[in-house]
Amino acid sequence: MDIDHNSVVWITGASSGIGEQLVYAYSKIGYYVILSSRKEDQLRRVQNAMLYPEKSKIVPLDIQDYHALNATVKPVLQEIGRLDILVNNAGISHRSSVNETDLSVFERIMNVNFMGSVAMTKAVLPLMIRQKFGNICVISSVNGKLSVPARSGYCSSKHAMHGFFESLRGEVYNDNVHVTMVV
Repeated sequence: MDIDHNSVVWITGASSGIGEQLVYAYSKIGYYVILSSRKEDQLRRVQNAMLYPEKSKIVPLDIQDYHALNATVKPVLQEIGRLDILVNNAGISHRSSVNETDLSVFERIMNVNFMGSVAMTKAVLPLMIRQKFGNICVISSVNGKLSVPARSGYCSSKHAMHGFFESLRGEVYNDNVHVTMVV
């Protein structure tokens, strides 16, 4: 695969919403785009709508299965050889009171929104540190700073993301790896 003259971006949650729009934007400016989500059929739809679909790769991922991410991500990084930007966009939301919400819902929200982003980041970070550049972009929410009623699971997952990625920013600064939080 000859992508030496292209920047590479990996976008999770690329099958709809913000992730889908980011795919189109990065494709338009010539990036090689790696698209990930659980929905391979939707990823194909997005890929086919890209300006340069030939400069892309679909890698189906269930971000919630964070223990398996490294085994999927590592061979892709070896094949492509570089990664300029990781966009941690995959996420879910939920609205209900704490009293009405089963613990399994909180666990799923934390696994997708927080642990999935942490695992994806840990999978790509060694390459970014070795290549001495990279940007880890995290699509968060104002609810990562300000909590609201009936969104306790979602807000707590976003608060955790802010704590983790703000700490990571200081750890990798001298490696020329940047961490961007989008709220």
